[in-house]
Amino acid sequence: MKKSVVLLVFLLSISFVSAADCAVKTFCSANEINVLDISSVFNAHVSSENPNYMQLCCPDNLVSPGSVVTTCSQTNPLNLYSLDNSHMAIPPSDIYLNELCINSEVQCQASLLPCSNLGAGYFCLLKYKEEPGFTDTNAHAYDCSFSLSAKSICCIIGEIQGECLEEAEVCSTDSECCDISQGYGFDQYCSTGQYENLEEGHCCEEGTFWNSIDLTCERAETCYDPENPLGDPTICNYLPSNPYGYFHLDEENCIQFNPLFEYYEACCNKNIYGGTNNFYFCEIEAL
Repeated sequence: MKKSVVLLVFLLSISFVSAADCAVKTFCSANEINVLDISSVFNAHVSSENPNYMQLCCPDNLVSPGSVVTTCSQTNPLNLYSLDNSHMAIPPSDIYLNELCINSEVQCQASLLPCSNLGAGYFCLLKYKEEPGFTDTNAHAYDCSFSLSAKSICCIIGEIQGECLEEAEVCSTDSECCDISQGYGFDQYCSTGQYENLEEGHCCEEGTFWNSIDLTCERAETCYDPENPLGDPTICNYLPSNPYGYFHLDEENCIQFNPLFEYYEACCNKNIYGGTNNFYFCEIEAL
């Protein structure tokens, strides 16, 4: 009876699968390689080796036999919290230290898009879904056929096509940073700091800036809502005649002093923080 229920769920949630995609099976066929053991086809735990689990089977012309080690010198598509009955995470991880290691000719990346959308040659290793409140960690595994799981581990033989820089990585141009069109979770740009005065840029989500002291992307403070004709009275209530210029400085909430950086700031609409159409506090020179 239990197998019938599982089969029904599988049929209702199945999505398009490429012939090259890996699959969770009871046993791998002669032309497949078992790279990891998985407790089920959906909402599953993973294991380095568990005879009571199903197997993650990949075409033997694409993937080598997998091994779980603490330091992988080849391709490391996912990490395990423990060697058996474990949740999984996308590397790198400071907590999930057991690394699945496969042949170095294959390159993998996490994607919000189906692997087929990333270009020719991509195949799905498996899908995953995080516990609420987590991103790319504390996740359960799913077979590549399941549409219920939003994220995939997509792999290709050779270099990743359209490879991009992730959040907090050093960059020189906006186009180097990952965005939604490349399967990333959000759009990014190359930030050179809150006042655009840093020599070195880092990839940050639109609406944030690189904080060179805390070494993280920090959310920028909005000061006016252009969608509201009255503005945001709690921050800046002045409605400017020129929406692309500075706000009137007589409005007490539209100018402030930043004691950390010792800059005066005014509420303005300027193409910073990724070019989003919002109003932020910008650096001004107080005369």
